[in-house]
Amino acid sequence: MGRLSRAELQEHNRARVLEAARNEFAERGFPGAKVDAIAERAGLTRGAVYSNFPGKRALYFAVLADLAERVPGPPHPAPGRTGPQALGALARAWLAELPLVGAGTGGRDGSPRLGRHLMAEVLAEERVRLPFAQLMKLDAILLGLALEELRPPGAPSGRLVRRAEAVLTTLH
Repeated sequence: MGRLSRAELQEHNRARVLEAARNEFAERGFPGAKVDAIAERAGLTRGAVYSNFPGKRALYFAVLADLAERVPGPPHPAPGRTGPQALGALARAWLAELPLVGAGTGGRDGSPRLGRHLMAEVLAEERVRLPFAQLMKLDAILLGLALEELRPPGAPSGRLVRRAEAVLTTLH
């Protein structure tokens, strides 16, 4: 095999860091994971980790994003024909993604520890918190519009965004 180009080597190192970080976060959770341990697992220097990611939080988010892209989603339940049926299907699909408390597996990534600290890390920094809040508002608008489409004929009109916000808040 020939020498890797600079771009290929950088991509190879990034993949090694992501794999090492996934294992470290799965074993120790976000607070217990150390960048030095991730570098050691990857067989790289701490500087190599920081040349690919600006910090531990960014690395954590990259690991979760990588898993979300790689792991196939669960089978989609049949959508409901009414608002309550649709909300029930949403709740079942949401709960199917949660890790089992105390179990060795759970969620799509097979590791209950990996996503445990996501919300705390989202809320820890204003640069992340504001876009996340905007994304949640957009989710509520989309869910509200979908619920309005399922409203039975003759039902009172009105926007269902607040109801959708309450549902999403409860699920979170």
